Amino acid sequence: GRSNNNRTQSSSKQKLTKKPPRIMSKIFGLIFGLRYSLQHAVYPNVFVNDVGIKIFGIPVSFVAAGNFTRISQDAVETIQNTTGTTLKLDTAVRIDFDKPLLWFGSRRFPIIFNMGAKAQSPPVTLCTTYIDDKIRLALAAKGGKLVFTRSGKAAENFAQDYKAILAKGPLPDFVLKVVVLFSLFAPPFFIRGTRLPFGIIGALVGALTIKVKVASRLRKRAEIKIEA
Repeated sequence: GRSNNNRTQSSSKQKLTKKPPRIMSKIFGLIFGLRYSLQHAVYPNVFVNDVGIKIFGIPVSFVAAGNFTRISQDAVETIQNTTGTTLKLDTAVRIDFDKPLLWFGSRRFPIIFNMGAKAQSPPVTLCTTYIDDKIRLALAAKGGKLVFTRSGKAAENFAQDYKAILAKGPLPDFVLKVVVLFSLFAPPFFIRGTRLPFGIIGALVGALTIKVKVASRLRKRAEIKIEA
């Protein structure tokens, strides 16, 4: 849903009630750290997932926009027969996400890469079960329960950075390949102004590749649910 006075609503996801296996969680904890997890509802029919993490202490963010469409009564009944989940017809939608963008650097001069089809989220079907000025509750097709709030990090200025990232778009694919090759074979030069070693960029890209592959496997093993 959306308010009459605001065409964009930003909210943050709350606690997880089901986590990946403990060993993998510890490994991820040493390498990756969650900074924020936001979802923006943009008028008239767009959802944007915006997740910020740290990889070896380096802040990076992922932005994925998706168009949503209402689903039919037949689709709701099919989901109920398949998963046992009853979605509310009047708020049930299917979200088709684009390929996610990875970016780091400043908002004014961001470095943006397209993560490609392998990192693309599959379509998501859910419904809103409750909404007011501070909270939104949602139910996913497979039974996952989600809580979104409009306070905290969703109200910070950086929560709107995604607009500039989507407007600017990613660098050409060949640029990423050049950066990876250069980081592997070049001496440890520094990017002027940021003092960021090219070797760290190479490690960043490699770590992201590992994260995407491992996360894909974990999604097949266990569904992560978000509840109040």
